[in-house]
Formats: sequence, structure tokens, C-alpha cells
Amino acid sequence: MTIQEIFNLFLLVSALHGFLFCFLILFSKNGREKSMVFINLLVLTISLNNIQSWILTKNFFIEYFFLDYVHIPWHFFIAPFFYMFLIHYLDIRKQSKNILKIIIPIFIVLITIRISFVSFFSDKNTADIAYLFEKYTTFEEIFSLLVSLSVFGYSFHILSRKEKLFSKVLSFDNLKWIYTFFKLGLFTYVFWIVALAITVALNFTEFIYSYYPLRILTTVLIYWIGYQAIIQLRLLKERKDLRKKLA
Repeated sequence: MTIQEIFNLFLLVSALHGFLFCFLILFSKNGREKSMVFINLLVLTISLNNIQSWILTKNFFIEYFFLDYVHIPWHFFIAPFFYMFLIHYLDIRKQSKNILKIIIPIFIVLITIRISFVSFFSDKNTADIAYLFEKYTTFEEIFSLLVSLSVFGYSFHILSRKEKLFSKVLSFDNLKWIYTFFKLGLFTYVFWIVALAITVALNFTEFIYSYYPLRILTTVLIYWIGYQAIIQLRLLKERKDLRKKLA
């Protein structure tokens, strides 16, 4: 198997695994907890992103111009969903901003622009359409990166600077696993910046391989935080119940 075939298999398997994860969590004991809802959405986002990438690499819609070029930027929701998970897990949602009220409208605008872009070129016979689309997609991705970094940085600010707000949770969980996620997450942003830099350096052509490490690292990291959240939430509840009994 070639590197591309191995990577495509990884995308498919990881996406199917993610959908199974979401289904099981949805009907689990703690599946209705707000924090778990957003972890589920986080895993669903990366799964949808991976299955979309797999479909596109297989050229299933190459004969259908509109479907072949309308890509949904699911990665735009990764950092916001993690932020929403964090404020619910720390039980500080009342003292925190609901950034989804800002993120969702921006996401809708991005989709609208993308659809308008594709619709405009759908009836034009031009050899430069692929180049123009990749160029637009890169600029859109740079915007997504800046938004994601801002949300990621703000999430870390809450975790490291506002401990007084979630002192109760700290008595049951030292949150080291979340700090580990931030450290690993920082590496994914480095890979993302490198991939975008390579894309621009190669003039938006033949850049797909630069995204392989990023996709693999992001997928593994998101699934890791998903399983960690399940374990830690269960431990958190057990410790609370135990302390009540002892009291």
C-alpha cells in the first residue's frame, strides 16, 4: 500500500470509530451531561471532517462540480466545542461567555460565501477553477486558524487564571489531564501553521502530504480527550458520592 492509501484507510477507520463513539456515548449513563454532549460534538466534528476528506480523496463526486467543491470546514468547531466542554466540566458556564452565539453565525457566513463562490464558477469553463478554489480555501483556513487559536488561548486563560471560579472541582480533580491536552494541542497548531506555510510556499498546489501529520495528530488527540473525559467524569462523580457518604 502507498502512503496515500494508508492515510485514506486511517481517515475511514477513524471516522467510523468516531461515529460509533458518539452513538455509544449518546445512549450512555452520562451521555446527557452537558460536558459530555460537547465532547460528543467534538468527536463528531473530527469524524465528519475525516469522512469528508476520505470521500474527496476517492473522487466520488468528481463528475458533480458543486458536490466536489463544496467542502464543509468542520475544523472550525473543534476549539469552540472544547471550550464549551471545559466551562461545563468546570461548572462555570454561568460566569463564562457562550461563544457559540458568535461562532455559529460566522460558520453560516463561511458556508454561504463558499456556496456562492462555487455557484459563481459552476457554469464557467476555466482551467484555473481548482487553483482559485484552493487559494480561497487556504485563506478561509487561515481565518479558521486565527479564530481557533484565540478560543484555545482564551480557554487556557480560564483554566490557568480563574481557579477561584472552579475551586470546588479542583477538590475532586487536579485537572492535569486537561493541562496535558493543552500541551499536546499546542503541537497540533504548530503542525497546522507549518502545513499552511507549505501550502502557500507551493503556490497552493501539490500540498496534500503536508496535512497528513496534522490530520493524524488531531484525530488521535480528539479521541484521547474524548476517552479521558468519560473516565474523569465518572471518577469525579464517584468522588463526590463518596465524600457525601463520608460526610
